[in-house]
Amino acid sequence: MLLTDPIAWLCAVAVGYAVWQRSERKREQAETRDGVATLRRLLEKEPAVGASLPSVARALARETAALRPRSTLLELMLAESSAGLMVVSRDQTVLAVNTASLRILAAATLNAGDAATQRMSRLAPHPALIECVEQTFATNTARETEFEIRKASGRNAVAVATRLLRRDDAPYACMLTIVDVTQLRQLERMRQDFVANVSHELRTPITAIVGWVETMAGMELGPAEREVLETVDAQAGRLESLVNDLLMLARLENVGLQEAFVELDLEHLFGDVLDSVREQADGQGVTVSVAVDGSARYVMSEARALTYVIRNLVENGIKYTGRGGRVTLRADVAETGELRIAVSDTGVGIAKQHLGRIFERFYRVDPGRSRDMGGTGLGLAIVKHFATALGGQVEVASEPGQGSVFTLLVPPASWNAPDEDDPTRSLLNG
Repeated sequence: MLLTDPIAWLCAVAVGYAVWQRSERKREQAETRDGVATLRRLLEKEPAVGASLPSVARALARETAALRPRSTLLELMLAESSAGLMVVSRDQTVLAVNTASLRILAAATLNAGDAATQRMSRLAPHPALIECVEQTFATNTARETEFEIRKASGRNAVAVATRLLRRDDAPYACMLTIVDVTQLRQLERMRQDFVANVSHELRTPITAIVGWVETMAGMELGPAEREVLETVDAQAGRLESLVNDLLMLARLENVGLQEAFVELDLEHLFGDVLDSVREQADGQGVTVSVAVDGSARYVMSEARALTYVIRNLVENGIKYTGRGGRVTLRADVAETGELRIAVSDTGVGIAKQHLGRIFERFYRVDPGRSRDMGGTGLGLAIVKHFATALGGQVEVASEPGQGSVFTLLVPPASWNAPDEDDPTRSLLNG
């Protein structure tokens, strides 16, 4: 989320409050005119009240003078903000807008004063932006959306819609904070292209190294030469794994999942994963068990992505669990109706300060130990991308010394297990 940084939110709320205050002042001015007429009639009936008005007026003057610098500061913040700010009513009338909004929305021919009172559909005819405002009023929660500023222009913006409340907590208006992210998206595409191109270029020399290692392994070599060859082979394998992971991430970011969703039998899939990690588990003295609830056995998903997620989480569980430990792979349906696949272990656990970054690429809780175990630092980043592509999310819960639980949650609409009585059911592996 681009605009969920606490400092950015505080700035947006502060400036948005200024926009709201400005709109409120216009309403209050109209009420004041009616109040003056009422006051005149009161003074005509009660002359004694007028005697106290000079002291009241002086007190009001002092309060006004004290508030003026703050009001001026907020207005300057609104005018000079690089982020676009717009306040919209329930009927999508623009109540207030700053110059940055007009620039980002390519409506710079208008000034902020003329733009106020315009319909939002005229000033910002972006369906995603209009829907974001509608959803904010409908749900009373903040919403975020990304949209193209002009069709085929290549320019993009992100908007966050936040409700503004009156003193009685009733929704008064919706504030849009808009940021042009065109340059950011261009840099992101450049990074993705660079990683993909470099990874492709590295594949050729790695293949040559691996080929020569295999050829030399069949030759008569002394103990020292054999040791050197094994070191080269191990490091070439690590480099090959890193390149493969980088290419997989690049493909996921550029094109997402390409394969169609098919019906999968989780009992068979879990069994295949168990077979693939058995040697690793036996070597470390770790017991791996599986459990599949009947209601979650058959699911619609993408086989390669789901298999990668499960195998990676199980391998990590084995890797960080000591001899005599346990790793459990379980599938069931959560109380929310989501498909829940959980991998729990009795390993070393993860400290709280690392949990928020555990799915970042190249982030390592224990860099030295991870490298010794041959990890690339990309596995969990790929897991997160695959989970998102499957329509779900991956979570982690852990405490040092108490093990970890990694959970893949897929919403009902994204997996919808077929009816048990469906005669067209096709089971994997017979």
